[in-house]
Amino acid sequence: MDDRYTYQVFSECCEELRSLYAQELNLVYERHTDFLNKHSFLQSKSVLSVIRKSYWENYHSLLIKYVLENRNGGRILRHFLQSSGVKTAWIDSVDNQTYNVETEHVILKQRYKSWNGKRIDLLICDDVNKWLIVVENKIMSSVRYSTENRTQLDIYKCYCESNKRWEGYEKVYVLLDYKDCSDNYEDWVPANYVNLFSAILNNRPDDSVVDDYLKTLFSI
Repeated sequence: MDDRYTYQVFSECCEELRSLYAQELNLVYERHTDFLNKHSFLQSKSVLSVIRKSYWENYHSLLIKYVLENRNGGRILRHFLQSSGVKTAWIDSVDNQTYNVETEHVILKQRYKSWNGKRIDLLICDDVNKWLIVVENKIMSSVRYSTENRTQLDIYKCYCESNKRWEGYEKVYVLLDYKDCSDNYEDWVPANYVNLFSAILNNRPDDSVVDDYLKTLFSI
């Protein structure tokens, strides 16, 4: 085959790819611009951004609790779970918002002493519909191992499964990560802050604190 012909075909393919890339880039810019025009408040600084706490997990847990207990909290939680791939028979009952949200749930009086004092970031319990959601919140940290060569996720799951307080409850375990979870932890649903941001924005209540948290999520 003539080398000049091969080069010409290759050159034409490159030009076509450059053209397609430019078109796609323009579409992305247009969608981004439309989004920011519609939600212009997201471009201003949040309180956490100002005080440089945007990546502090404890602050996020407290704000997530506030969001879930607020108006539309049930719809936000259901949207978040479904977008993370959770499929349960009781998922619609989340909308009723008959749950309680606890942050930093302390594990006490356990057989393994090393478990005592460990804290579950978010524990969402519905005693009416008999379900429990555990959320481990990770932003700038990774899943830790204990002295028994178990991860903290193993400990949290074992604690909840063996606790008579939640005997017979349906349980969902969620690992909320800043990025997509690179490791697959058995029985834990991988979720990220994009899921959370989308769930809050699409079910946004009229609340200045929630709006401020959306700014933080958008900035990170």
